[in-house]
Amino acid sequence: MKSDKEKKAEYDKKRYQETREKQLEYSRNWHQRNKEKKKKYYQANKESRLSKAKIYRETFGKYKAASKRYDISLDEAKQLYSKTHCEICQKEHKETPSIDHNHETGKIRGALCRKCNAALGIFNDSVDMLNKAIEYLNKNN
Repeated sequence: MKSDKEKKAEYDKKRYQETREKQLEYSRNWHQRNKEKKKKYYQANKESRLSKAKIYRETFGKYKAASKRYDISLDEAKQLYSKTHCEICQKEHKETPSIDHNHETGKIRGALCRKCNAALGIFNDSVDMLNKAIEYLNKNN
């Protein structure tokens, strides 16, 4: 037996499919009729709209994306992005750090600079391959 929530979702989906074209047509007509009104609004509020969008992107954009991608809270994402130095080379982050994670388990390992994160990726996160690279460098330096 379906729950009320499932029944409502099914009803909403069916209703959307039945009325989709009508809703799209209404929306297209409204936008067509109100071109000048929209243009004036966007021009009058350009600075405000752009600054709000920029603030939102800078404040929540990367955190929200990271929280969804890595299944972590917004606070955990903020904490990772607030790290000032790469956890491998210890250089100060000049741009947004990369979130390093295990591709098999999804477990987050830390915040790295792009170069260090790319280097781990090139070696397929293989400790064995990295050890061989270290041996090679030690032997040939």
